[in-house]
Amino acid sequence: MNCSAGHQNVEGAAFCASCGLAMATAPPGAPVPWPPATVPPTPWTTPQTPTPWTTPQTPTASWPALPPAVGYGQYPSLQRPQNGMGTAALILGILGLLLFGCIFGVLAVIFGSIGISRANAGRANNKGVAVAGLILGIVGIVAWSLIILASAGG
Repeated sequence: MNCSAGHQNVEGAAFCASCGLAMATAPPGAPVPWPPATVPPTPWTTPQTPTPWTTPQTPTASWPALPPAVGYGQYPSLQRPQNGMGTAALILGILGLLLFGCIFGVLAVIFGSIGISRANAGRANNKGVAVAGLILGIVGIVAWSLIILASAGG
């Protein structure tokens, strides 16, 4: 017995064993197989060949060039600035206000002026810290000088 698609089946089958279509002589009320195969399965096809990968175009003149390397991983524009004098001036200026100001204040003035000159030359980037240390050193010298004069005179 053949189904409507032409497949050979055993006698008395309600549905085709190959495609699942109902037999022409299926008895009424026969159960439908799940999932119902109303369309015969499509034959296996070979997949399409993917298109070859294309490399992206390099941008034109929109990327800035890096500076040439000067050794192992160092660039001339990335050298660390020397910020020690300005930082030392700030610390000594604070100590000059809190402790004995004549010694620490004089050192703060010296280190602050050196830090400002380095910042002006472009060898440091903390000019504000050096100026703050210089001012705190001067204030410490003046304040402690007035304290010493006031205590000696009285």
